[in-house]
Order: sequence, then structure tokens, then C-alpha cells
Amino acid sequence: MLFIRLLFIILIVSIQTGYGQQLATDEYGDSYYCYQNGYYSQVFGFQVPDKFNSKLYDTLEAWLGTPYRAAGMSQLGVDCSGFVTCMYNYVYGLKLTGRRCSDIYKEVEKVDKSELKEGDIVFFKIQHKEVSHVGLYLGNDKFIHSSTSNGVIVSDLKEEYYKKYFWGGGRLSSFVTITEYQEQ
Repeated sequence: MLFIRLLFIILIVSIQTGYGQQLATDEYGDSYYCYQNGYYSQVFGFQVPDKFNSKLYDTLEAWLGTPYRAAGMSQLGVDCSGFVTCMYNYVYGLKLTGRRCSDIYKEVEKVDKSELKEGDIVFFKIQHKEVSHVGLYLGNDKFIHSSTSNGVIVSDLKEEYYKKYFWGGGRLSSFVTITEYQEQ
């Protein structure tokens, strides 16, 4: 009974805050999906794509703000490669064999920047000869990563800093695209 009341309250609030229009126009017929889309757009600070992996965003929300810790691989502290490794393991059930950024780069099939999809890995060479930073691509030029100064945050590939150091994108050959994931 409490669950039904809570669901009703969420529905009323979503209609009052403008999500009602999205609910009425959802081509998938899934009102919760539309609510999630609007919710995650607010949480992450950018328009989440119409089709997205809700398991990924649920997991990312829990990790958002996790502090940076060299060699860390938990919500107590995580570095960039540890963060990407954890996301692939938790969300997709895939194990990255490399632990360092440069090892992960060798493990993926290269993807052109214009072909990046949600869940792809983005790589940066920041004042090093080899790849020294990684993040997880979300769409709309946004990616999530563990920065040394702010921990797990969302950034934009169009920011001058990331534009300057961007090295490329990659995808595991066993990676399931968003469309395939939603159909499972």
C-alpha cells in the first residue's frame, strides 16, 4: 500500500514538474522510463539520450561524487581506470583484463569520436607519452570519470581541456550496444 501511495505521489510530482508531457508522448509506452530520463538529466546535468541503459545510470548515480584515490576500486575511493573497470564489471558483467589506462586502450577496438555510443571508453593523453586517463562515454559529448581533483564527475568532451588531451574512443568487441541491451 505504501508503495502504491509513493508511486502515485511520484506520478503527480512528475506531471506538475513537466514530465507529464514526456509521459504522454513516450513512443515506448513506458512512463517510468520517461520519468527516469528526466530525473537522470537533472542528476547528471545534461539531457540524457532518449534510449539509455537504466542499470548504467542507476550505478553511476551511486558512484557520482566518489573521491579520487590512486589504485582505488571502491566507493570509498577510485581512480579513473578503476572506475571504468568497476562500471564494466557491475553494469555489463564484462571484465577488463588491463588495470592501467594504457592497458585498457590496448584491449579495445578503436572507435572514431563521431561513432561513440553510450558505454564506450574515452581515452586521454594528459602530458604523457601514453594514455593516462579514461572515462565512460554517456552520449551528447558527455563522459563520466574519476578526476584527481573532484572524484567521479561528468565532463564534456567539448571543454577545452578535454578537447586538447582527447586521444580516442574504444569499445570491447564483446560489448553490447544500448539497443541490444534493452531487448534482452
